[in-house]
Amino acid sequence: FGSKNAKNDGTNDDVNFSSQQRERHRNANYSKDIKTALDALQLSCPPKGSREHFVEQSASALSKLSHYLTDNYKDQNSKNTPPLSIQHQNIQLLLHHATKLIELRTLDSLLRILRDRHIIVATRLRRTRSHWKWRLKLSRGRFGRGFYR
Repeated sequence: FGSKNAKNDGTNDDVNFSSQQRERHRNANYSKDIKTALDALQLSCPPKGSREHFVEQSASALSKLSHYLTDNYKDQNSKNTPPLSIQHQNIQLLLHHATKLIELRTLDSLLRILRDRHIIVATRLRRTRSHWKWRLKLSRGRFGRGFYR
């Protein structure tokens, strides 16, 4: 009764409870992020498939995982929280690499879309140029000689 250790104000229990809550919250976030990364890495764009659809699906995953693209994900924790365990650091590193890979695949697909569109526009331009070149020759031929003398 009279000892100073007998007084228990619950602060130690509160700290443990809050760290347990923080740990559960981290694990839940990692679970969601891991599922998002796995789903995005399983996406594929088959030959003759829609790259635009692939980019749309990848973009939604990238928006959810974007905080892993910068090195700031290491500094997510405030100074009041204890440092991350090795397991959490490994999970973050894996998510960082997975997000980078998703980003590269998305950028590759975007470049291929742009290349295809550029080829289409260049082909149209060549056809239009050939058509007007032919029209110009035709107009300077028998029918158009009177106008250009």
